[in-house]
Amino acid sequence: MSDPHSIPEFSSLMAFFREELVIALKETGTQTSEETEAYLVHMLDGFGKLTPEVAPALGFDRPTAHMLQEAMEAQGDRRIEIYRRLGDVSLYSCGFFEAKLKRTTVGTQYYHSVGRTAYKSLSTMMAFKQPGGAFDGIFTELSEKFDEVVSALRVLSGRGIGSSIDVLVGKWQSGDLQAESALAHGLLPGRGVGHT
Repeated sequence: MSDPHSIPEFSSLMAFFREELVIALKETGTQTSEETEAYLVHMLDGFGKLTPEVAPALGFDRPTAHMLQEAMEAQGDRRIEIYRRLGDVSLYSCGFFEAKLKRTTVGTQYYHSVGRTAYKSLSTMMAFKQPGGAFDGIFTELSEKFDEVVSALRVLSGRGIGSSIDVLVGKWQSGDLQAESALAHGLLPGRGVGHT
C-alpha cells in the first residue's frame, strides 16, 4: 500500500483484512492457527462495519470494569457473549487505540489483562460447552498470545488500514467511485462500508 490515495483491489473488506493481517502477523513473527486467523479477520470485518450508533452497544464507550462485572454476573450464552465482546473490544482497542488507552488512569496493561482474562474465561466455558470445538482453541490462543496479536494489530494500524477505508468511502461519497466498483470493494451504495 505505497500510495494511500489509491484504491486497493480486493473482492471485499474481509479479503482486504485477511491479506493485511497475514502480512502483520508475519512482520511481528506471530504464529496463530488458521481458525484464530479467521476469527481475527471476522472481528476486523465486523468492527469495520460499525456505525457510531452501534459501537456503544458493543462496549467501546463503556467502562471495562462494568462490562467485566456484567459478564461475571450473567448466565449461559449471555455470559459467553459479554466475555467475547470484552475480549474483542480490548484486543481491538489495544491494537488500534493505544495512544488513547495510555491517557486513561489505568493504562494499557490493564486492558491487556482484561482482554487476556476475558478470552481465558471464554476458553474455559467453551471447553465445557463444546469439548474439542474450535472456539476453545481460538480463545485459548487469543488468551495466551494476546500481546503478540496486539502487536500485529498495531502493525495494521501503522499500515494505514483506517485511511484506506476512508479513501474508499470518500471516493464513493464524492461520486468518484462507480456502483460496480464500489460493490467490488465491499461498499453497498447508500449504506456505507461493508454492509451487504
